[in-house]
Amino acid sequence: TAYADTVAKRFDAWRKAHEPLLKGLKVDDLPKQVIHTVSEDLLERFSDVPLLSRYDVFQRLMDYWAEAMQDDVYLIAADGWTDAAQPRAVIDDKARKIKETPDLTIGGSRSQKKYKMDLIPPQLIIDRYFAKEQTEIDRLEAEHAKATERKEEFEEEHAGDEGALNGLEGKSGITKGNVQQRAMDLKQAIMDAYDAKTPEHKQAKTIKKTSFGSGEWKSGTKDEDGLFEELDILYEYLQIAEEESAAKKAHAEATKKLHEQVLAKYPKLSEDEIKTLVVEDKWLTSIRTGIDGEVHAVARRLAARVRELDERYAQPLPNLESSVAELSETVAGHLERMGLAWA
Repeated sequence: TAYADTVAKRFDAWRKAHEPLLKGLKVDDLPKQVIHTVSEDLLERFSDVPLLSRYDVFQRLMDYWAEAMQDDVYLIAADGWTDAAQPRAVIDDKARKIKETPDLTIGGSRSQKKYKMDLIPPQLIIDRYFAKEQTEIDRLEAEHAKATERKEEFEEEHAGDEGALNGLEGKSGITKGNVQQRAMDLKQAIMDAYDAKTPEHKQAKTIKKTSFGSGEWKSGTKDEDGLFEELDILYEYLQIAEEESAAKKAHAEATKKLHEQVLAKYPKLSEDEIKTLVVEDKWLTSIRTGIDGEVHAVARRLAARVRELDERYAQPLPNLESSVAELSETVAGHLERMGLAWA
């Protein structure tokens, strides 16, 4: 809209004016002077934008300054861009009761390393340098979610009192081992019930505990007790569970590889790349998002006011006139009985 364009132009002019200042920060600069300069100019540039309070815009900037930007600027003023951008180990000090949440975790449970990225969050690195890899991870995550949903639906369908999966739960749900053991029990029941020369006996004999669910299996065999039907369900469940496990593994491996690539990228960043990531991708994007939020808040307030007026004046004028006429007659009747005239 034209209004949004007006706000965007004001912000872009402010950004263009102060981006060199922000990218030019150096050791021993004074953060308070920086925020004073950029905030006062923002206040001035939004002084005459209709409907939008310049003080609300100013407050959005100051909120972000307090939330993140202030720490970033102080870090740069103390260490410089390159050193400030490097990952560090998380602090986990029980004595001081400090336990930081890691931004990136590398390795398995035994060799796990946890990192904190104070200046450049890993997601900024991913967005700028590894977007293709992230898209693939998102696809794998969706596949895993779909496989998990299918597995849960199958369990819900067959885990009831009479279901083939009933009683096969372990501490964390239905287990592969329990399902395979149930298949072995059914195998024995079939072999006991059928002569060794029958197709049923021969098919049951092919069942091996460790390979049932992954090897070949002929579905659709019928028997009076429904034992083969139960085996078909168990076999299908193991295949579904394997698909879910494979999807989970693929997503985890791709995520692990991306995290390693991200960690390796930090020391390779040039100072100009660091400035772009911090000033453009982090600070200015966050400030712009905050101001857009203020514009949306104004739009919501206006929309609420319009609805209020619409509801207030929703009754058509002829209906209002008719109501007034009826009330006038009623009032006139009351006045006449009171001995008063209706003017």
